[in-house]
Amino acid sequence: MKDVEVDNINKILSTRYGKALDGRPFFRVVFSEDLFELRKGTFNEFYGSIYVRTYTGVKQVRKYNYVLDRYILEMLHFNEAPPEEVIRWDNYEALYVFEDSKSNYLPPKLFAAEFVIWNILNLHTTYAERMAIWKEYFEKQDAAEEQYFREYLVYSSNFRQFQFRNREAVILGGK
Repeated sequence: MKDVEVDNINKILSTRYGKALDGRPFFRVVFSEDLFELRKGTFNEFYGSIYVRTYTGVKQVRKYNYVLDRYILEMLHFNEAPPEEVIRWDNYEALYVFEDSKSNYLPPKLFAAEFVIWNILNLHTTYAERMAIWKEYFEKQDAAEEQYFREYLVYSSNFRQFQFRNREAVILGGK
């Protein structure tokens, strides 16, 4: 599944958090239905709903068979060996699934991804330090937004609004 918003998020994540020497980004957002692995094991084979056989071998299976139709934030791992049953492994592990506590779909957002990444990269900060940093971040965001709308109202108002703001005009009710 191709999504412009996800492409933009992935570009920003690779720019801000970097790439490995082989060019893979350290963090990425992917769609769960698009990822497959080659796994070695014992599999049951069905034709529709009819059981055909059980065989042992290698099969291409969905990487996240427990997550359906969701975007996932993944992190690149280098030091871990692949599980014994995985033949082809891409070294990415899930950090966050974009869904709420009731398993409802949430669209992928850059802020949510950066929030998870920041908390992963700053594990040694205390809860109070994290809360203070996020409070400061939101205060800056609110101040920037307030400044934007103040400038918008000042520069995009028409003449009558300018008169009301400077108390050069009044509204007489009922006339």
